[in-house]
Amino acid sequence: MLKPAAKFCTVAVLILWIGGHWAFVQAFAWASMAVSFSQETSITQALEWTFDGAHPCRLCKFVNESRQSESNKQQENGHLPLKIEFVSQLTDPVLWYPISQIPSAPLRVYYSSEGSPPPVPPPLLLS
Repeated sequence: MLKPAAKFCTVAVLILWIGGHWAFVQAFAWASMAVSFSQETSITQALEWTFDGAHPCRLCKFVNESRQSESNKQQENGHLPLKIEFVSQLTDPVLWYPISQIPSAPLRVYYSSEGSPPPVPPPLLLS
């Protein structure tokens, strides 16, 4: 019982630490905007108004102001926000190292174009 609770608390703290709570609030704001706009116009027009940025609701403005105030406080305190990048810094990633010498002698025996032609007619399968 303790392990699932500890995992849940760890995930919740990480989400709050990286600012994920604002993503949840913003998603709720977009959903409510889409519903309210669709009562006035078509669903396609409502979705365009929801995501174009020209028609923000009170909740969208609140999220925007809160995010900016948090980032301003962090910059004033000298703490720059942690930027996590999942892109590899390698210019040419190596997935496996090349083999220095490929054992090609057995392949020549089986797949050699030089050699005797196949038997004509082919051998019969005895059961």
